[in-house]
Amino acid sequence: MWRKMKRCGLNSPLKNPSVENGHALRRYYERFFLGVLTFVVKPVKVASHIQRAGKWGLALIIWAGCVVTAAAGWKVTDRLPDLKGKGLEGRVPELAGQVVLVDFWASWCGPCKKSFPELEALYKEYGAKGLVVLGVNVDDSAEAMQEFLDKHPVTFPMVRDAQHKIAAQASIEGMPSSYVIDRKGVIRAVHSGFHGEETVKAYREEIERLLKE
Repeated sequence: MWRKMKRCGLNSPLKNPSVENGHALRRYYERFFLGVLTFVVKPVKVASHIQRAGKWGLALIIWAGCVVTAAAGWKVTDRLPDLKGKGLEGRVPELAGQVVLVDFWASWCGPCKKSFPELEALYKEYGAKGLVVLGVNVDDSAEAMQEFLDKHPVTFPMVRDAQHKIAAQASIEGMPSSYVIDRKGVIRAVHSGFHGEETVKAYREEIERLLKE
């Protein structure tokens, strides 16, 4: 199911909206999440209610974030929330005063296999100058994450968002999703997906500009 997810996750759980009652089901979910997210439930509370659903739960969170454009999420000019004390597995490095690239990824994400070597190269090139690359894994199991890392090893810091709280708060729209943050903790760029050299060029330009500020 997750391997077929499009940018906003509309193919999951609705893999084939043309089937009988498909459109009705889509409208039902849209109304449901519009009602939930528009009124009183914050994204982190949504995650707490559906985290037991595992991948389905995160799929619905992502889909809801796309359907409800007014939903909270990490946007350019927002401040990066404090990631410590959010239930992340692993050690969150010191981010204050650093240029930070936060990358959400998963073992089932095909483009992540291509993005990891590029992120590692950027980390090695700019790490000594003040860049921190932080990988945030959203796999349901630590074993799946580790199996991916064994095949695609990197040296930049890694944490796992096992409860999907951070992913819900960020309202990520696809995998991978990344955020470039300046030394003051302000999000300056958001990237959905990995598009090869185009994304790498954008990363490099953003990182070099922010390191000079």
